[in-house]
Amino acid sequence: MLIQPIGCIFAGFLQNFIGRKSGMILMNIPELIAWVLLYTATSVNMLYTAAFMMGMSAGFMEAPGLAYIGEITEPRVRGPLTSFANINVSVGLLIEFLLGSIVDWRTAVAISAVFPILSIVMIAFVSVHMRIIIFLTEQYGRTGRIIYDTFVKNCVRTSNKKLETTPYIIVRDIMLYLIESHAKRRTL
Repeated sequence: MLIQPIGCIFAGFLQNFIGRKSGMILMNIPELIAWVLLYTATSVNMLYTAAFMMGMSAGFMEAPGLAYIGEITEPRVRGPLTSFANINVSVGLLIEFLLGSIVDWRTAVAISAVFPILSIVMIAFVSVHMRIIIFLTEQYGRTGRIIYDTFVKNCVRTSNKKLETTPYIIVRDIMLYLIESHAKRRTL
């Protein structure tokens, strides 16, 4: 609990450089390492190191997850979704305690090490483009979604442009696409 705020501070700065999705994937790696370290621990120092890494990873995961929820959801559901994230932490602790009462601690650690891997796989399927769609829809209404869909279809159809995953690059490319299409219409 003492280390978690430090992880939150580092994650807040790091997510601005690598993005929310990459941040959420990257932040699961220290947790996975900590579970493996805990499973293979042969000394007290290894247990302390695993506990330190667990605290850091708990802090690491909080900032990008809450920032992502804040970016992709409507204001009326942000509160319940962020509360749901905190409830999941409590449910996870309950499951860990129940698991620890059923099997020995090394088996419980081995089972728990699967969850960071599952988290990485599930986050990999989350669309970064949803943020762009929401931004364009807020700015331009239904037209924003049509602009985005037309842009993506044009990129796929011409296949000479690779659709980047960085939101800022997508917004830039959409604006360039709109300028180019407007210029073409004016010359016709």
